[in-house]
Amino acid sequence: MHSEQVKAVHRAEVAELFERLGLREAFENSELQCRICRDVITSENFRAVTLLAGELVFYCTKWECPMSIVENLQDQRDEDD
Repeated sequence: MHSEQVKAVHRAEVAELFERLGLREAFENSELQCRICRDVITSENFRAVTLLAGELVFYCTKWECPMSIVENLQDQRDEDD
């Protein structure tokens, strides 16, 4: 059985999160995009980051974007099995 760890980040701490991920410059230069809709990730629209096939992927706050996280995690589990 797999377990998932979920961490919450307050909007005011988003820049710090990207700093810890080594992506602060990319974040500040508007280079990070939502995996689903391709909108630029900002501190106002950042919803989630997950690891998918060994890469960090980002999701914005549009309804359909974070909803796809569950599907992506299931796909990754299927690949791991």
